[in-house]
Amino acid sequence: MTRSAAAALAPHGVRVNAISPGLIDTRIWEVFRGEPAGHEMFEERLAGIAMRRAGTPEEVADAVAYLVSDEARYVTGQDWNVCGGLEMR
Repeated sequence: MTRSAAAALAPHGVRVNAISPGLIDTRIWEVFRGEPAGHEMFEERLAGIAMRRAGTPEEVADAVAYLVSDEARYVTGQDWNVCGGLEMR
C-alpha cells in the first residue's frame, strides 16, 4: 500500500513512507509486565529481537522525524521496521 501510494503521489511532490514499530516499551507493556504471564510474554518477545531489548517511543519518533524532514526529501515508498532487528529473522 505504501509503495502504491508513493508511486501515485510522487509526481505531485508527495512522499509516502511508513513506520512499522516492533516491541516498544510503552506504558501498556509496563502494566502488562506487572503480571507473571505478561512478564513471561515480554521476555519471550525480547528473545526474538536481535538487539535483545525493547525499543522506546523516542526511537520511533526519531525515525518519524527523519522521514518528515528535508533530509529525507528523496525517500519515498519505504516501510521502515523500527524493531531492533526483529524482522531480520
